Amino acid sequence: NIWIMSNKDVYNLVFDSRGGISGIHHSNSKDKTFSAISEIDGEIWVGMDASICQLVLSQSGDLYMRTLTGLFDPIPNAFISSILKKGDNIWIGTDFGLCRYNCTDKSQYLYIHDNTDAQSLSQNMVTTLAFVNDSILAVGTLRGINFYDPETDKFERVSHNNNSASLTSDFV
Repeated sequence: NIWIMSNKDVYNLVFDSRGGISGIHHSNSKDKTFSAISEIDGEIWVGMDASICQLVLSQSGDLYMRTLTGLFDPIPNAFISSILKKGDNIWIGTDFGLCRYNCTDKSQYLYIHDNTDAQSLSQNMVTTLAFVNDSILAVGTLRGINFYDPETDKFERVSHNNNSASLTSDFV
């Protein structure tokens, strides 16, 4: 299967054993805005209108959204850019910062930029999330890349500067 997301719809293309398309399912969500898609524990999750939903395929072949309540207390009008799970934590990148939700104790924490703290996020607009090894989370922002260290609960920032070995741009 291949999942394709536009800002107004999500499509699921199903392939047969020869590689031909055997079915196309879509969410038919005319008044919703999608902003992120991720596979988590074998399920497809989407960021949609400042909330997180699970996509479910009905018996009739239609996709519908089930809002995952309690997972993420939405920030009003937040743009969700990324959703990633590692261990017991679900990481949610937004334009207001980085949210960490712990599935075990149901706690949430929002990491934000702080001008007085060089180990905070470099900027609140999170553009992408990825793990670079088993524990270090890379967080792309509009002002460079940040590496989250779970041991210290802090970030190391890497950004563009005049050094020829630095990033060529802060936009990651």
